[in-house]
Amino acid sequence: MFVCIGGSPNKHDWWRYYLYCISIFQADILDEDKRLISAVDYYFIQEDGDRFKVSLPFKPYFYVATKKDCEREVASFLTKKYAGKIATVETVAKEDLDLVWKMKEFTL
Repeated sequence: MFVCIGGSPNKHDWWRYYLYCISIFQADILDEDKRLISAVDYYFIQEDGDRFKVSLPFKPYFYVATKKDCEREVASFLTKKYAGKIATVETVAKEDLDLVWKMKEFTL
């Protein structure tokens, strides 16, 4: 449930109503340069039964596992090979959750 708050220049004319998100779908939309980009369509229903859709641009992402200390080379390769197709490449440290769980089992 979302709350929509709006109003007019007169501070005493504020109104508030609830929105319910009823569906979410993957979509494609055109950006300012007429290029097709990924987006997410959100479908809402208002308290009075009216429905509407909001499309928000979304940059899909994925993770690549690398060998230790090879992150910079992989990032450089991906940036060069897929120039113009990849928005950004960044190194993110991830924690091995299986390892943490095994350590907790042995420390009881």
